[in-house]
Amino acid sequence: MRTMRTVRLGVTAILAVLCCKSEASSGTTTTAVGHGGGGGLVGGAGGSGGGASCTWSPSGNPCSADHYCDAPGCAEGHCVPLGASESPSRAPVCGCNGANYWNATVAASFGAAVAAPGECAAPLACSDMLAEPCPGALSCDLYATTAGACGALTHTGHCWGMPLECPTLGFGGIFRPCSDPTLQPCLGECEAIKAELPYYADGTCPG
Repeated sequence: MRTMRTVRLGVTAILAVLCCKSEASSGTTTTAVGHGGGGGLVGGAGGSGGGASCTWSPSGNPCSADHYCDAPGCAEGHCVPLGASESPSRAPVCGCNGANYWNATVAASFGAAVAAPGECAAPLACSDMLAEPCPGALSCDLYATTAGACGALTHTGHCWGMPLECPTLGFGGIFRPCSDPTLQPCLGECEAIKAELPYYADGTCPG
């Protein structure tokens, strides 16, 4: 498992570099609409928003509607508006709710305070069983590591907050859905996660 994890991290690091080059040339961001702030948490009526002091809480959002508690490290912070735009660049952060987010701007559009840069050490778990979905608008990343793992009866993964629009790749993706690897095109990691279907890295991609 550690070897497969290492392989995936290497692959995604390459993708991140290539994606960033493509994004740097296009200079595009997307407007964030409809994520449903809080990354699965329900907003409350406390706090006036617009810079009011707040304390992050796992039980709910202490800020007013359309605001969230921006509390780095999940402690004290300030009520700020939900993020209005997103960068497509892959630069993961760990949310205070235990979910991974594609980058800090995506976390802000979900209304999620950031615990630390990078993926969570023990991220919020999910599976393709109906009883274990991700909360709210989060996506379940069902990476199957290899084509051989696609045949499992149940696939487990981790919850991610994803941008409304994935980065445009100047090259083909390197991941294939398990559902029909002979017909499905290769996907980028962002697209594969948002599909919430088991997928794996295919050395024959892009395709």
